[in-house]
Amino acid sequence: MKNIYYLLREEYYGQRKKAIVLGAVIFCIFFLSRFVQEISVKFGAPGGYSYQDSIGGYLYVAGFIFTSMCFARSMHSRQGQHNWLMMPVFAHEKLISKVIAYSLVYPIGLILFTFLSSALTEGFMAVIWRHTVPLFNPIDRTVLLMGAHYIVFSSLFLMGASYFRTAHFIKTILSILAFAVSLGLIMGLEVRFAYRAYYPSMLAGTFHVNGQDILIQLTQYGWMKNWAEPFGKILYWVMQPLFFWSVTYFRIREAEAKNAV
Repeated sequence: MKNIYYLLREEYYGQRKKAIVLGAVIFCIFFLSRFVQEISVKFGAPGGYSYQDSIGGYLYVAGFIFTSMCFARSMHSRQGQHNWLMMPVFAHEKLISKVIAYSLVYPIGLILFTFLSSALTEGFMAVIWRHTVPLFNPIDRTVLLMGAHYIVFSSLFLMGASYFRTAHFIKTILSILAFAVSLGLIMGLEVRFAYRAYYPSMLAGTFHVNGQDILIQLTQYGWMKNWAEPFGKILYWVMQPLFFWSVTYFRIREAEAKNAV
């Protein structure tokens, strides 16, 4: 635990400038958006600003970019690689520190900062315009669900950060798109050849489904929902991040082994 604490402290000192800049940008956007919106309302424009709708971009886009670059100054840096490899810590401690910093601390910190920014912004609006809107609710179910999805997907970008030496975020996005397109083509070909009799014009002419031939009484297969839905949730919420974190761990071990550590 002490090694993880030191790694997290190093991560804090290395990323605090970026965090301060991001926080300043978020607060300025909130303040300017609310100020302009209040001016528009004075001229008859409809109101209705919501802080809940604005956190997604900062959470996902900024978070995934930060996560994709988390190994840029250490594992993939010519200047910092030696110090990173010579650290008297285990590979799993390096991984755990990254998971805590980018998959837990970042979303929690961003949600709390958004709440404080909304409170400060509405305080100014109350003084200037005598009008406020509801504050950002950090315990709203939608916000909590977004944070949970972020933890799942950040594991994928953490794996991309460990594999790609440059353009980490872009290459990870392109890899996801390539995988999705390949999977779609494979599934399309499988459906085309396996159900040719039911989809006679799937790849030629107008798409047509012969409903009389493939009509299924779904009520007879209620047992499928009983096991498929829980299995799907376990696969998405548990197995997927564990898989990507495991791959990242072995990638760290590979980097250490290649450098005779």
